[in-house]
Amino acid sequence: MDLVVITANIPVATAKCDQEAANFMALNLMNDIVTGKRTVEDARRAAVEIEKAFRLKGQSSPYTTGFLFPKQSHTADPDVASF
Repeated sequence: MDLVVITANIPVATAKCDQEAANFMALNLMNDIVTGKRTVEDARRAAVEIEKAFRLKGQSSPYTTGFLFPKQSHTADPDVASF
C-alpha cells in the first residue's frame, strides 16, 4: 500500500511503500493533482492501472521510473528563527 505524507508546516511530501517504483508513482500522481493535471479521482484510477501493469505484467511506466517534475531549488524556509 502506498502512503503519501504531506506536512503542513514544512512544505515536504514523502512516499512510503515497499517498492521504489510505487514511491515514484505516488509522488508523481500527487504532483499531477497539485498542479491541476489530474483530479483526485483520476489519479486514483491511474494509480490502479499503473500498479496493475507494474505488479501483474512487469510493465514499467514513466510514473514508476523517476520523477516527472523538475527538481526545485531555493526551497529553504524563509522564516527567521526566534531563538
